[in-house]
Amino acid sequence: MGKLRGAINLTVGDGIPYERGIILHLPYFGWLDKSRIAWEHIPDELTGKLALLVSEGMLEEDAEEFRITELGRVWYANMMYYLSPASDQKVLDEFTALKRRTKGLTDGDDRMLPLLPIASAQ
Repeated sequence: MGKLRGAINLTVGDGIPYERGIILHLPYFGWLDKSRIAWEHIPDELTGKLALLVSEGMLEEDAEEFRITELGRVWYANMMYYLSPASDQKVLDEFTALKRRTKGLTDGDDRMLPLLPIASAQ
C-alpha cells in the first residue's frame, strides 16, 4: 500500500468560548489535565463552579487534574449544564421549554420539576 498524503485543514471557530472545552470534556471524559488549560482565559465564574463541585463531592482535585467522582458520574449531564455560562443555560432552557410544549414529546408529568439547587449554592 502507498502512503496516504494530504493536507489537514484546521478551522478555529470565532466566538466559541475557550472554557467550552472544560465544560464538555470534564463531565464527559471524567478528568481534566490542569496543565493543558490556559487558566487566564477561564472566567472566575467557572473556577468558582469547579470549586463548588469539589466541595459538594462531585469532583476531586489535586495539583495535576480534576477527576469526576462516582456521584459526579451520576449527575454528569447536569454538571455540563451547571458549568455552562448563563447565556448557554438560557438557550438550553428555552429549547427544553419549546420541546415540552410539543404534543407527543411529553406526557405532562412534572413531578421532577423544578430541580432543587445545590445546597451550598443557596
